[in-house]
Amino acid sequence: MIRRATKADAPPIARVINAAFEVEREFRKGERTSTAEILALLEHDTFLVAELEGRIAGAVDVRAAGAVGYFGMLAVDEEARGAGLGRAPPRRRRACRSEEHTSARS
Repeated sequence: MIRRATKADAPPIARVINAAFEVEREFRKGERTSTAEILALLEHDTFLVAELEGRIAGAVDVRAAGAVGYFGMLAVDEEARGAGLGRAPPRRRRACRSEEHTSARS
């Protein structure tokens, strides 16, 4: 299931992202992100999370400014790779934008 993240999701989002970005370790110091950074981003961005068997198995930071979209920190848990989770957020983000436009017109 793909859904919008809540603040309660920040720790597992950070865990999934840090595990996926471990390959970058030699190019940076410390973790790729933190729970505090995810919480700060959630103040103005939308994170979509993918759940498998009741746990967060993927996450992506998404933003839109007019016709321009941004996807950042797309990460999928190693055990869930190959399940198509990385292809799902763009479809879900388009659905979220449609919901936002519908709500704004109501």
